[in-house]
Amino acid sequence: QTVEILHDNGVKIVGAVEGVQGKEFADLVLLSDVKIYDKDDKLIDEKPTWEYVPGLEMKVEIKKNLYSPYKVAFERYGDSPEGVAWMSKYTQEKRFEQISKIIDDKGTDGKPFDMLDVGCGFGHLADYLTSKGYSFGYVGIDNFVDYVDACIRKDIMAVEGDATALDKEFAENSFDYVIASGIFNLKPVPSLETTISNMWKIARKGIAFNFLTIPFRLIFFMLVQLV
Repeated sequence: QTVEILHDNGVKIVGAVEGVQGKEFADLVLLSDVKIYDKDDKLIDEKPTWEYVPGLEMKVEIKKNLYSPYKVAFERYGDSPEGVAWMSKYTQEKRFEQISKIIDDKGTDGKPFDMLDVGCGFGHLADYLTSKGYSFGYVGIDNFVDYVDACIRKDIMAVEGDATALDKEFAENSFDYVIASGIFNLKPVPSLETTISNMWKIARKGIAFNFLTIPFRLIFFMLVQLV
């Protein structure tokens, strides 16, 4: 996704967006293939990568889902662990293996459990549990609408929504289990207290979440910013 950033002094910055930090507004924009033009549209500089920090004179409003690292992963890798910014299927499923230990049965007694997957991505947790023989009802929620649409195309129930507002989306005790794998690896981190409290409210049996290693491509993104 290419963006043009125009300063009040006429300087124009053009580059491909690799990632953004910030919520309503961008605090930092990571660009590649950057070209800088003066007010007369003359090229004055080029940079392979650049960390652009909007000043007080200008803020770059982030349209929902427009420049997130997950949009980049989605477009580059599609329906795969890498498409939700995990390094591999192995690392993704190791998280699923640990998180699924909270489930006290496989729903094999004729009474399947139901669950909410917060930050569901492509619904890979549903795929994993199915492959392990679980019988369950599943709903995913994600704030990136492209993931939600991808789930629906796979006949996986999913809705668009915010992890910090689960209590507005679902009534108390709506699901046996509420799961969140990877959402607390984001930077900025979603509100821990609010999100976990709301997960607890809407769960009947238990909740599970992790703080394991940050996904590889997000590590790379942050390391680039520190160089």
